[in-house]
Amino acid sequence: MKQQVRGLIDNQNVKAFILAGKAIFSVENKLTKNHVTFKVSLKEYTKEQIEQAEKSHIYLPQLYFVQYCNQYDSYSYLGLIVDGEFKLTVNSPKEDSLSCKSFVYIYNHYIKSNNHDERLEFYHEGRCAYCGRVMTDPESVKRGFGPTCFKRAHERVA
Repeated sequence: MKQQVRGLIDNQNVKAFILAGKAIFSVENKLTKNHVTFKVSLKEYTKEQIEQAEKSHIYLPQLYFVQYCNQYDSYSYLGLIVDGEFKLTVNSPKEDSLSCKSFVYIYNHYIKSNNHDERLEFYHEGRCAYCGRVMTDPESVKRGFGPTCFKRAHERVA
């Protein structure tokens, strides 16, 4: 059995990591030592859904589901990223909750702009953010992606 190894995500790779499709990551404030953990998953449409949308001329948005960890390995719904915009919905926690404020801050500083906050460190959970496989290669662990997935994830956000 492969042993899962956590790794620090380089600031240059945070956006690609979060939007890779199967990201699980923790963000730690180096000053306070507080941390939050998120899961961001890309909606994968079936072949039938894509064909039906094309026939009906219906647009299928790029859709990510955002969840936060509320206790060990238990995640709750936070919101959606729809075509590049983070949105809270009726099922989201309150806008002033720590998880909401944290993700909005991360989204605005790492995805919408390139304004990285040096107080924050991002850690992956030992799985490739693109395909979800356990990583064991040291270079892959450093990046948060396997070698093939690294290229694919960066193409997705280009």
